[in-house]
Amino acid sequence: MEYSLKSFYRTPARSIIYIILLALTATSLCTSIAMWRYSVESIKQVKDTFTTIGVLSELEFMEQSYVKSDPPLYDYSMLAEVKNKAMESEYAVAADIREYVMGYNENIYADVKQGSEVETYPYCWSIVTGICESIEFQNSLNYKAVLRIDYSDLNILPGYINRFEDPQLIDILGTYITEDNKSPFKVGEKYMVYVMCNSYYIHDGYINARIDRLVDDYYKYEEIVKYDSTTMKEEFGEFGENKVFYKLNNPSLYMVQKIDTTAYDFIENEKGLWADRVERCKITQHSAELILTNRINSIYMFNTNEAYIVEGRNITDEEYTNGANVCVVSSSFATNNKLRIGDKLTLKVYENDYKIMSSTLKRTDAEAGVWRSLEGKDKLDVWLSKGFDPDKGFFTEVEYEIVGAYAIENRADRNEFTFTNNAVFVPQKSIEGDFNTEPTVHTIKRYTDKLVYTDLLRTSIPGSFSIIIKNGYIEAFEEEMEEAGYGGMFYYFDQGYSKVSKILDEYSDISMLIALISILVWVTVVAVFIATYTSRSRQDIAIMRSLGTSRSKTFISILMTIVLIALTAAIICSIAGTAAYNRITGMALADLAKDSNAVKNLAIISDRSRGTVIISAVISFITTVLSFAIVVFMQVRKNVIFLMKKAKRQ
Repeated sequence: MEYSLKSFYRTPARSIIYIILLALTATSLCTSIAMWRYSVESIKQVKDTFTTIGVLSELEFMEQSYVKSDPPLYDYSMLAEVKNKAMESEYAVAADIREYVMGYNENIYADVKQGSEVETYPYCWSIVTGICESIEFQNSLNYKAVLRIDYSDLNILPGYINRFEDPQLIDILGTYITEDNKSPFKVGEKYMVYVMCNSYYIHDGYINARIDRLVDDYYKYEEIVKYDSTTMKEEFGEFGENKVFYKLNNPSLYMVQKIDTTAYDFIENEKGLWADRVERCKITQHSAELILTNRINSIYMFNTNEAYIVEGRNITDEEYTNGANVCVVSSSFATNNKLRIGDKLTLKVYENDYKIMSSTLKRTDAEAGVWRSLEGKDKLDVWLSKGFDPDKGFFTEVEYEIVGAYAIENRADRNEFTFTNNAVFVPQKSIEGDFNTEPTVHTIKRYTDKLVYTDLLRTSIPGSFSIIIKNGYIEAFEEEMEEAGYGGMFYYFDQGYSKVSKILDEYSDISMLIALISILVWVTVVAVFIATYTSRSRQDIAIMRSLGTSRSKTFISILMTIVLIALTAAIICSIAGTAAYNRITGMALADLAKDSNAVKNLAIISDRSRGTVIISAVISFITTVLSFAIVVFMQVRKNVIFLMKKAKRQ
């Protein structure tokens, strides 16, 4: 050992040069091997991390409710065939056919913001009791009535109204007069109203509400009443002779009830229609929409990162397979209902019917995304839950653990591809049964010589179907659909896989090339180093042997010098190689993070591959020492005179 240290310090410049050369080539070798491993494992991980989907805009297969709607792009009868063909594709991994139910808990409020009927339905349905302060009939078909709310009696208002401090007035827009051609409201009388409370105008101090014409199939029960000034002027005021009113020939559709006692007493005695309405409002306003899925990332908004997990975690594949009682809620829903990750959420589950409502398309809805093909249309149909049906009741109760919370970016109006903050995502197998099996009646309106209503049956819910495609096979899948006559019907999204995989392929090719070059350079440098150092050590071996030093001691003394040089180089290599690796992968992950929500998984691979730098440094150290040991061992075994002659010639 003493000889080794003396030999190391006797020629410091030469020793430092050896260390630098070995350290540089080893750093290049170790870093490139680690990067190559990272790129290979990243590509493998990408196949499981990213979800490529194809979705259909089912509205492109449907006539729209709006009178002036254009014809659909495709015939509705093709829809089931297209889905079946997609599921049969060799490039399809699975199909996520989502189901929709609702869950009630008396301790939660539906997380819905005030707005239009489309934005608040069905949570807007309310029971309001109050005294009529005014009613005004208009030249149009509608009237406006203002009630002062009686808070000593029954009132069931949505959470987005309740958060204000006891609104005093409700402004009701209505349509129908009574069966006996009378005004539905009279000033000074007390009424109980089944009404849609959409918003609260805090500056004006009243609730904006609507009754009547959004009742299902109202047109089937309407009767036109022509204005007659001799019999109707006193009741309704003065209008032109062309003025008409509407009334209903089905008493159960009226939403206004005059009461002489309290609403509680009336309902207790009636025990019928109004009792059902009260129960419907109570249950619906304390309900969440349960979306039963087999993979959240197959849902359009999650796949495009317009919705994303902000706290906790996603549902795992194992939990989907086992039907675990776990759920993901919106962060807004959790905050408003004082829920946290890990809390239990018990829900009484019920199946709901659907109401199809025509929605005005905002500019933000038509700019980008899957509905870009619908650009130029001003109205689209939206499928909205009707809420609780007392006749159907509940069918099960489930306790879920909240494992994650999501947020939604750039929320537009409700349409077939969006969901509200009131949506709760659960594994499909967590609730047994088949849901949404009953067809929905879709009523469309068209003008010929008069307004014609047509009822159509719809057998699926728009936005409920996604086909999961093998990553990288979108073009092949689309070609298969084109051959079957269904080309151009699917919209494709891959969570940025196409860009990420291209970047990773480039990293893989480059890192493999660099690794091969680094191996060749390192082998060359080590070979030159061994040859040079062995040549210079012959004289030392000869001297030590001639002085009587044994072969083993001579071998160890010479070898320890190399161990010191190689070990120093390996330590430098480990430090410098790790730093270089961190910098390169950090830049790569920063690039990927702009377009992908799977960077966390790639970061795990990066951490795992970082150890390759140290392992490679150790292997290079051992290889260098062993190679030199073999050469020195052969030198030590040779005759001393032979070594002296060789050293003299050099």
